[in-house]
Amino acid sequence: MGNIQSISNPMCVAAFFGSHCTRSMRAWLFFLLVGLLLAGTVGLVWDSALAQTAEEGKALFQEKGCAACHTIGRGPLVGPDLQGVTARRERAWLTRWIKEPDKMLHEGDPIATQLLREYKNVPMPNLRLTDQQVEAIINYLGTFGRPGAAAARALPSLYVPTLLAAFIALIALTALGLRMGRKQVEVR
Repeated sequence: MGNIQSISNPMCVAAFFGSHCTRSMRAWLFFLLVGLLLAGTVGLVWDSALAQTAEEGKALFQEKGCAACHTIGRGPLVGPDLQGVTARRERAWLTRWIKEPDKMLHEGDPIATQLLREYKNVPMPNLRLTDQQVEAIINYLGTFGRPGAAAARALPSLYVPTLLAAFIALIALTALGLRMGRKQVEVR
């Protein structure tokens, strides 16, 4: 009964395991719990920050006139349909393309020149966007998957930190259970 009462003290949670819980195991358990709390907090902060920049990106997409040439999921206009563009193109390329399309065309980037030919030699204008604005637009475009990818959107990447923390906790608790479960019992 003494072991059960010690659980009410948060600093003595590891004491529940009795004499089988060494000092290093208590420290490990403490850091595991702190790590799980931090991972959950980071996941929440990351989720809200990404949602905020995606909203800013949506506003920029309208304000800067992107919708005049591009649709998202309704087919090409003057420029390509942007649904799934974050899956089709590398983020670094997309960032540079949105920031300075004129320089990429001048340098002869193969994808940029192909897009220019494909869309009747109408170049994408340089809108003089800041790095933060470009990031916000890419985050906004990232909220739209590939056509017909509704099933893939069932598990948003925003939950990856939470899933990772849960997986680590599962492994840690399993290891702890296996270590604690090695008691010898006399069977009569």
